[in-house]
Amino acid sequence: MNRFHFRKVISTLVLCLVLCLFSGCKSSTQAGFGHFLDECLKNYGQENYLFTKSCFEDPSSQGIGLEQSSPFGNRSPVAIEEKADKTQDMLTKLKTYDTTKLSIPQQQLAIILKDKLQLDKEMLIKYPYHATTLGKNGDAISTISSLILYEFHNSKDVEEYLELLDNIPEYYEEIYEYEKARNDAGILTSITLIQDTSEALNSFLTDNVEENILVQSFAERLEEVPDLTKEDKTDYLGRNELAVRETVLPAIRHLDSTLTSKLQYSMEQDSISSYPAGSAYYEFLLKSDVGTRLSPEECRTALQELYQQAFEEREQLYKNNPDLDSEYYSAFPAYTEPEDIMEDQRQNTLVYFPKTDSVTCTFREIPDVLSDPDHTAYYIKPALDESSDNTIFINSLLTGEEELYGILAHEGYPGHLYQTNYFYNNLYHPLQLYLTNSGYEEGWATYAEMFQYDFLSFSNKEEEITKQLRTLYKDQALMKLCITSLADLYVNYDGHTQEDLVKYLDQYNVPAENVESVYHYVITNPVDSLKYSIGYHEFLELVPPDSGKTPIQESHESLLRYGPCPFYILSSLIGFFQQ
Repeated sequence: MNRFHFRKVISTLVLCLVLCLFSGCKSSTQAGFGHFLDECLKNYGQENYLFTKSCFEDPSSQGIGLEQSSPFGNRSPVAIEEKADKTQDMLTKLKTYDTTKLSIPQQQLAIILKDKLQLDKEMLIKYPYHATTLGKNGDAISTISSLILYEFHNSKDVEEYLELLDNIPEYYEEIYEYEKARNDAGILTSITLIQDTSEALNSFLTDNVEENILVQSFAERLEEVPDLTKEDKTDYLGRNELAVRETVLPAIRHLDSTLTSKLQYSMEQDSISSYPAGSAYYEFLLKSDVGTRLSPEECRTALQELYQQAFEEREQLYKNNPDLDSEYYSAFPAYTEPEDIMEDQRQNTLVYFPKTDSVTCTFREIPDVLSDPDHTAYYIKPALDESSDNTIFINSLLTGEEELYGILAHEGYPGHLYQTNYFYNNLYHPLQLYLTNSGYEEGWATYAEMFQYDFLSFSNKEEEITKQLRTLYKDQALMKLCITSLADLYVNYDGHTQEDLVKYLDQYNVPAENVESVYHYVITNPVDSLKYSIGYHEFLELVPPDSGKTPIQESHESLLRYGPCPFYILSSLIGFFQQ
């Protein structure tokens, strides 16, 4: 062997050794990061077992049990401090990983996780008492609502449910202490929120416990549990009725009494603009809940432009067809049954959106006690390990046939149901269930709704009129959404009163008698409407113009690929990982 050949062999061996070591190092880093994600999942999962049970039919498969978890989430001052410390620990550990040695999906998840932890940390340190548990959509009410919808698959689920009921009194005491701590921090709860909470709490009460929704719904759900003997069912029914009578209903009455008699509240300053650092908190909510980095003024400008575009388009429609109102009120949708509408929309989705696994969907009537005029329908996310079964609740008394098409596009295809199942099918790690952004989810569902209007058909209208009506439906939905969102900014960020709002909305032709409901909605649900409107705007900004170079299905795939994350994260992921 000559010297040159010998050196070549040695060089090759050294290179192979280096590559093996580097590969082993990358493999070790990726495995370690995987264990870290499992640890984060456990931390998030144990914070609120009721929410975790909605994510997994069997939380123990993820190493999460009720006995190690907070049943409904702990809001005590000690718990807030402990969560802040845990969040900082996870953030510190995340920063120790060399992201260049992670797999592509791990790198993407690390970016999303880092942002989520930073937002959690900011909330816990700067605004620990700014969020309220009160109102019709607050934790005090949504916890009972979630228990009413709690699914039973086996006897273990029933036993855990009964254990959760036993924890209601302690949880409601924590809620009162938390709201009292908000008072001590200089945040006076709005009398409107107190009244809404009291009304909702009392809706769960009945003179006859046998007629209570917590008793009746329990019996219905128990029938779905396989392999229970008659004796088992009788025992469970008796235990549940006893728990409702002696534990849950007294706790509801006590919370109602305590809130209305002991908590300090504001009669005048209703909006979050009156909070300490209220403007900064509103800007934080835009980032954390809506998922946008737009400032309040930039949001206002975007909404005004979106409104003006829809308004001018609608005016042109009426100019071209002065009888359009008559056509609108005399139009009969081609499909009126939810199942038929969903199948039609599913077929449209297959053409313009990426394919995903087929799922079933059950339509159910919203129970009276859970009915809310602000939400005529809602989609219930299935558990990850049972994602083929989906449910959409509809309030048929508040939903006309002409509204059902848009509602099901929003809740079904290609809205929430489709987006959720696409997300589940492409999930890298179950931790992602805890990192979702509601602005993305509602923005996507609004985008889906507007997209589907282009396929709305009527049984008694010609094609030209149908095209006009499709545009009219879309424009009117957008204008209404923009008006509510602009009202939110005007009240919650600018700090204006209900009387001011009457004058402000007059420019949008909103009757004075309708302003009270708008005002009530925005002060009890700050930035909620912007999740839909600004979320929709953000998606429009991310979808490339129709140039023929990028098929629309491919554009939609890029928006869905990374899951429901903040838009500023989504934009960077699309820009970096797709180049």
